[in-house]
Amino acid sequence: MRRIEFRWDRAGHRGSGALLIDVDGVSLAKLVADVEAPSAAAEGHPDLAGSYAGLTVWTCPSDLERHFLGGDESHLHCGPHDKTVLMGCECGEAGCWPLMATISVQDDIVRWSSFEQPHRRGRWSYGDFALDFDRPQYCAALLSAQRRREQLDERRE
Repeated sequence: MRRIEFRWDRAGHRGSGALLIDVDGVSLAKLVADVEAPSAAAEGHPDLAGSYAGLTVWTCPSDLERHFLGGDESHLHCGPHDKTVLMGCECGEAGCWPLMATISVQDDIVRWSSFEQPHRRGRWSYGDFALDFDRPQYCAALLSAQRRREQLDERRE
């Protein structure tokens, strides 16, 4: 089972703040870059592999739990409606270059699978790449990030 951390980088995206995701202490962008690398290289654009950034404060939904448990509208109008945007583009616009996955919630497990870069649909393969998380730890990490976001929002007001 993997361990997840959602954390706010106040300096992220030019100081506006961004939600970063680490899995077992490694950034999600790095993990995905390793999976995307063969497809991106075959396409002649190896630099595109893993070129994601955390969701910015203005694109990340205010209800993190609902979003990262695959709730309605978690696609952020960026791609397939049955998938959730996990990370966005380095430019700050989630729809420009989103990383998406299906989020399945079971009693004790949250699973991210069927990863997709919608702008490379059918051209990039993620094979059977999936991430399984302990649901209580996952939900606690989301709650912590939610509280931190609320603190950041209060400081902006």
